[in-house]
Amino acid sequence: SPTVIKEALACSLPIVSVDVGDAREVIKDAANCYICKQEPVNIAEGIKLALNNGIRTAARNNIKHLSAKKIARKIIELYKKII
Repeated sequence: SPTVIKEALACSLPIVSVDVGDAREVIKDAANCYICKQEPVNIAEGIKLALNNGIRTAARNNIKHLSAKKIARKIIELYKKII
């Protein structure tokens, strides 16, 4: 998924994104984060919602599973299964 989405979640910033990569999965039910269709009208509506709500998110927990240590552990586990 786009790295900027994970960075925004880590900084508790609102997000307006189109449905690319795993953006929908990463954002999930985070407050003030929106997935839009790739149409200007839909993106504009998402931006309006984010600006009107004006709140920071509490979505940092949505990306805890993406830490370098956890990903490294998963890769090591996968290698152990393969070998």
